[in-house]
Amino acid sequence: MSRLRLPQVENLAQVLTDEILATAPSPHSLWQVSAPAGAGKSYLLALLQKHLDRHSLVPVLVAPSFRSLDAGPSALMQLGVGLKIRGRINGQFDTLTAPSCPWSEKIRGIRQWLSEQRMDVVLLCDEPLLWPADVSEEARARDHSLEVFRALVESAPCRRVVAGFLPPELRGHMRRPLALGAPPATLGESYAQSWGDLAPTAFDLLAALGDWPSHRSVLELDLLVACAFVTGVPSVIRWLPEAATARDAARFLADALTARMDMAAVCQTWARLALPRAPFDREILGLLSELPSTGPHACLITRGLLVDDGSILSMHEVLRAEGRIREWLSHEERGRTHQRLARYYKDRFQNRASRNEPGAVLDEMEAFHHAASAPDRTTLTTFRAFFVDQLHTLGRVLSQEVKDREGAVTVFERAVEWDGEDDYGHHYLAFNLDVLGKNAQRVEEHYLRAIELDELNVWWRSRWINFLITRGRISDAQAAWSAATDALGLPDQDADPRVYESLHLWVARLLVHRGQIDFANKVLWGIPQEVFQEHPGLRAIRRRLCFLVEAARQRAVFPLTIPPERWWRGPHLCALQTETGKTLRRWLVGRIQEIDDDGVHLVVAEAPTEQAGQPHFLSMSFNFADFDRCSRDESAARLKAGRFVELGVYGDEEILIIRVHRAEHWEDQDLPPLFPDPLRYLRGDGWVG
Repeated sequence: MSRLRLPQVENLAQVLTDEILATAPSPHSLWQVSAPAGAGKSYLLALLQKHLDRHSLVPVLVAPSFRSLDAGPSALMQLGVGLKIRGRINGQFDTLTAPSCPWSEKIRGIRQWLSEQRMDVVLLCDEPLLWPADVSEEARARDHSLEVFRALVESAPCRRVVAGFLPPELRGHMRRPLALGAPPATLGESYAQSWGDLAPTAFDLLAALGDWPSHRSVLELDLLVACAFVTGVPSVIRWLPEAATARDAARFLADALTARMDMAAVCQTWARLALPRAPFDREILGLLSELPSTGPHACLITRGLLVDDGSILSMHEVLRAEGRIREWLSHEERGRTHQRLARYYKDRFQNRASRNEPGAVLDEMEAFHHAASAPDRTTLTTFRAFFVDQLHTLGRVLSQEVKDREGAVTVFERAVEWDGEDDYGHHYLAFNLDVLGKNAQRVEEHYLRAIELDELNVWWRSRWINFLITRGRISDAQAAWSAATDALGLPDQDADPRVYESLHLWVARLLVHRGQIDFANKVLWGIPQEVFQEHPGLRAIRRRLCFLVEAARQRAVFPLTIPPERWWRGPHLCALQTETGKTLRRWLVGRIQEIDDDGVHLVVAEAPTEQAGQPHFLSMSFNFADFDRCSRDESAARLKAGRFVELGVYGDEEILIIRVHRAEHWEDQDLPPLFPDPLRYLRGDGWVG
């Protein structure tokens, strides 16, 4: 089925076309079209491109995948291709495709081209505030996306139309809200008929809905029809008051499909079709769908989830996002889908390149993206990259998902070869070498270079300090810690809590493992109490540190199974009353210090008498016979030094009962894992197995 006509979008496209033609290009000639997801903003940009083309202008649509590591480079390449197709740049296009050309020169080239072509070029930017990656340590990718945003949206001297939100300082008098819904009566019978095999469901839902509210989009209506097919019209009508956005409807549909076993193939097809980042042709639909080409389930996909513009299909970002977060595909199946797409785009690139089509390079970028999402050792030689951002994606997947650290090292070596100012590349080259426990000198060199290039990156600081701790260079680590906190302005009660998770948590975790009590105390001291309350991992590290402090004082009298805040809220093993009715009069806790020929020797403590007071410690010894007579758990012959006990004194007769904590190996489930392996360099040098 072809795309439905949306009169409100078509009318606004014509209004904007007239305004653009009547407005001189300048950095201030900026239009913003605002509306919630599903209102037709992307459709509006496509219509504008067609209208402006007919007036001999050069409209260039810039719509990279949202929040991708290569969003900035993709946007640049889309702009370059748009200009080259219309003959506005020729040899200069090589600047974009030359990997050795610095990023700054590519940005400079784009600014120059836009300035030279400002009279004719109209930039059509789709949701530019959503381009930057939202992964916290991907600062360089975000910087590149923001640089492109500034070059294309903030300061470009040509006319621009932005679909989506803009920062307050750029919102001017040229803002245009886009009306949303059209009542079913306006859509007419053609709307229901457009659903093909699901037309009866569409008719029934429209009849039950009555007038379609003006604040709801046609995308929401489409999703409700799909939901009605899966759950029934009455279920949708009951649920509708809870729905606020198109995302709510997408979640409702995804939940409904997941609940039906007969819809598993639909779910898997949705998940596969969510992976292509750009509009695609029917060949990809056939490649990724295992459903029959006709029938209700096929219609649910092609009419309910996809927009059909003749030979080109697309999935709205709301549906792509929902399909990506669902666990409908196994990790292996997702990888196979990326591999199929990589081969498809590579073949498509080669066919288009043989015809000298400028747009072929966009297919090559997509081929690399999908190959990098399910990589192997041959990815770097089989697929071509143009930007270090693309290498970052490949290296990240190799390192974090595939666990091919050697392969990741090769990728990041290429990145820093292309761009010596690439702090991300320097850091992850160091990090992957560090995880391998290889070439400590190179690790140090690249960690320090990354910090030199970006002094405020928390991850760069955290991993450098942990490397120094791992290598036993504690004084250097302390100096690096001081340098990090000075650079970041810590401690700061108002700092982003993620700073403490990225920096303090991992440094303190390794220090506690190494028994560096004073240093660990210093690290944890700078964390606000409210951050501890919200983070179970930090609380677990502090519990372990409290135990180490007591052990260092030879005063550890509680096992790790009892957290510090519960130490004196006992008894933990001793009963409050014996079976014969004797009441607990006195409670002590302790640890076996030594067992020798003379008997069992304990250090014991009694709870402080005041809340802020200190426990009272003393030593106690028992011969074997007395210990066994009092023990309710194990005989002295089966015990070893280090076991924890509780002693209860009952009744006026002061009957002594000893309880022994189990000798279990216990690990706090909230304690963050140790990564990388703290012994990796010793293993590499053959000191440990």
